[in-house]
Amino acid sequence: MSTQALTTYYSLLGLHGIKGKPADTLFEKTPLLRDMPIFPANEKMGHSGSRLMSMPAPAFRKVSGYTTPGVAHWTPYTEDISIVDGSAVIPDDVRRIEGIGKMAYVERAHRQGFMQGVEGHMFQGSTATAPEKYVSFNQRYNTPDNDTDSNSPENPNIANGAHVNVYDAGGTGSDTTSIWFFKWGAEQVHGITPINDPQMGVVEKDKGLQTQWSGATHRDVWVKIFEWWHGIAIPNQRCVARIRNIESGIDNIDAGLKKMIFRVINEGLDEGEGMTWMYIPPRLKTHFDVLLEAKQNVTFSRDNPYNVAMPMWGGTIPIRVCKKIPITETAVTAV
Repeated sequence: MSTQALTTYYSLLGLHGIKGKPADTLFEKTPLLRDMPIFPANEKMGHSGSRLMSMPAPAFRKVSGYTTPGVAHWTPYTEDISIVDGSAVIPDDVRRIEGIGKMAYVERAHRQGFMQGVEGHMFQGSTATAPEKYVSFNQRYNTPDNDTDSNSPENPNIANGAHVNVYDAGGTGSDTTSIWFFKWGAEQVHGITPINDPQMGVVEKDKGLQTQWSGATHRDVWVKIFEWWHGIAIPNQRCVARIRNIESGIDNIDAGLKKMIFRVINEGLDEGEGMTWMYIPPRLKTHFDVLLEAKQNVTFSRDNPYNVAMPMWGGTIPIRVCKKIPITETAVTAV
């Protein structure tokens, strides 16, 4: 997983009063990146593959009759890898006053902010005016289906993948939010980094003490550069699902949301292997805590890869809280 790759890169600091693994600290506010497996792409700055869109159908025949072989339908896809940059700039005055431990603390905060920005783009980023960015989950799973025709959201054969696994909770206006579901895996959905890169796309450069100029004035600063070369790949579109247009007002969350969650799990995520993961904004966590208190579908369990107690939906689906899922999404009309 991504934490393992970054832990290998950063190693164990064990100095300046910082305990534990920097990668663990790095991901404590970005659970999506902590959970998402990352694999080398098959190209230097991208990844390509074929996506199975429909299974072959069996043919029936009589004795000595002719048969028609079934044909599976595949669609090629390509994914981009982006270079994401960040930096920690610490004035030398601060280092002298606060000591070397302060620098380590500030660098840790910059790393965390860096990864929160990455997670934010994964959920809500856009390539419309920034072609250097890879396509976000929001761009791929955007428009819900109105559920009144054959192109219902759980239909895997929808042309061009439109509306696949996007469910409409019925909210309106610009104060709605979403719940995301992922079935992580190499043939399902995962992160990608450049091929043959032993650092999994992670680069950290300590540039040391530099002089920073602003017009005719200057100051001495300590500079550290962060980079991550990465993207996302979805070999199986049915391993991602979204419930959108959820009213985010705490008193406006529809009781019918529970029914829709079960529908997504039972109908929309019926392919792939392994555990389904649910990602919600903090506002919905409050709603789920109420369900936990009432013992309605939400429980605490260690039955997860981390072996730590976390809220679970129906006892099988970990519920992860992501601050980068906004509660001010503008509702998108189902079509």
